[in-house]
Amino acid sequence: MATEGPVGGYKVGTFEAGIYDNGPIDGWSGPVTAIMHSNGLHESGHHVSVDCCNFTFVESDFAAEVGSDVINDAETDLEILAALKGFHPFIEMPDILTTASGGSKFSGVATNYDFRTGILGDLILVPATQAGLSRLNSFNYEMTNEHGKVLGEGNIRDAYEPIYRVRAIRDRILKRGRRLEVGDILSLGNMGTIRPLKPGGIMLERPRFEGNIGTVTYYNLDSSGPVEVSVHIDR
Repeated sequence: MATEGPVGGYKVGTFEAGIYDNGPIDGWSGPVTAIMHSNGLHESGHHVSVDCCNFTFVESDFAAEVGSDVINDAETDLEILAALKGFHPFIEMPDILTTASGGSKFSGVATNYDFRTGILGDLILVPATQAGLSRLNSFNYEMTNEHGKVLGEGNIRDAYEPIYRVRAIRDRILKRGRRLEVGDILSLGNMGTIRPLKPGGIMLERPRFEGNIGTVTYYNLDSSGPVEVSVHIDR
């Protein structure tokens, strides 16, 4: 893992809000988190080969950036928000090694929490106020290709509350004896759209990504207007 560079941040996989709040369920203590290495984090416009991975996809994600180490002791949602530098438009493209058949819940965890490539858009400032929290919990997103075709869209309220997931990552990292550091990027998870680059793999039912440039645009989040992040697919 040393070849992947120092720790650039952490990610959380899919989990339902509140499901593990009162202890383990069916032997799972979740939510499970994973390290994101800095060599896998890139600026918007990064190029990815269509043959980069065993199986990958363009995922509409969202990320926070730690701005102060007081986040490790923050209690309220507003205190956590105040300890963040801001948020980033984010596309994640993992490398899935499991197949559509023969999997188990253990391979599912391994699949959901690996990390290969993340693409970051510009920082979005969100004030640590109730109005800021409301905006953070209600923005819209849209995934398009270079032709303007809409490949997916939705609202963050149908996926998760971002600060809830920041808290979940923070708590799991603290349980491991680590602390979040200034500059850590926290991947909060898919907002609702996944488009595989190739057919097959574990997502047989999902339509493929059409085009050579994938863009995720975020509306009603940044007070200055829409913000976006893009990845170029080299075919």
